[in-house]
Amino acid sequence: MYFNKFPKINYNFQNGKNIEVADIFRKVSFSQSFRNKDSAFLKTLISQGEKPERIANAIYLTPEYSWMLFLANNIVNPHTDWPTEYSKLLEITKAKYNGYSYFITNLPKLLEGDIAVYCNSVGEEWDFSKYTIIDKWDTRFRYFRGLGGLGNISALDYVRFFRIGSNGVPALVPNTSVSRIIKKVEYYNTLTDFYTNTSIVNPYTIVNGSDQLTGNYASPISTIVTPDDTYALISTIGETVLFNYINGNPYGASITTILDQVLKENNKHQNVNILKPEFSNIVSDLFQTAIDSRYIGRALQIDI
Repeated sequence: MYFNKFPKINYNFQNGKNIEVADIFRKVSFSQSFRNKDSAFLKTLISQGEKPERIANAIYLTPEYSWMLFLANNIVNPHTDWPTEYSKLLEITKAKYNGYSYFITNLPKLLEGDIAVYCNSVGEEWDFSKYTIIDKWDTRFRYFRGLGGLGNISALDYVRFFRIGSNGVPALVPNTSVSRIIKKVEYYNTLTDFYTNTSIVNPYTIVNGSDQLTGNYASPISTIVTPDDTYALISTIGETVLFNYINGNPYGASITTILDQVLKENNKHQNVNILKPEFSNIVSDLFQTAIDSRYIGRALQIDI
């Protein structure tokens, strides 16, 4: 409905076709001074997935004015900037962040495009009927994102890493050994941080026997950092928040995931400004005047 108000232009496509389309290069918005007028807007919290047409019909007595909701909230793309219903958002998130995260305990030097191949426990025999392609290697949380491939690599399986050479033949990644998949998580549900209350927790924080966080930190190479910044080589990396999480033990913190971040961003869109109905007719007239102006491709503002 929004773009129905835009003037039409003829657009020549590369295949030679000439089609009349809306001139989307025109942009009309509320001026900042009008946006700051509390007397012109209602602030409200809408439900996830609530249709702008339904709100417009309830406020302005016509669904045709749904575009006013976009204008009032400076929304350019309703598909991303309007709150999405949870089940639909979950479907979109799973499709966008597909694949799996495979957590390991060692730190091989991996590259995007390397291949994780199923092997025996000593890494001397491998099977290319079970492999996944590495899309991302996160050294902070010790997981790689696997996309595509063949077969199913599961938690507790062993893998060796291969890299395609200039001759097109896969070879073992130099200076790597066998790795065990300790934890496997769908990528959309992969952790992005550890936290307590509102504080971010270093993944290499040591957890004591009472599942409490200590003031000590272990580095990825098993070097502990004490509060006075002195270092000592010790073998306590297995007692860290990260290693306890990977191994399914209490880790003294909570986690946020990719899905949590998507939901948080979606929730922000639920707070919307609604233009009061007494301003709707004049805004509609001013909008149409601006759209019909000869200032092609320019951003124009409405001020009342």
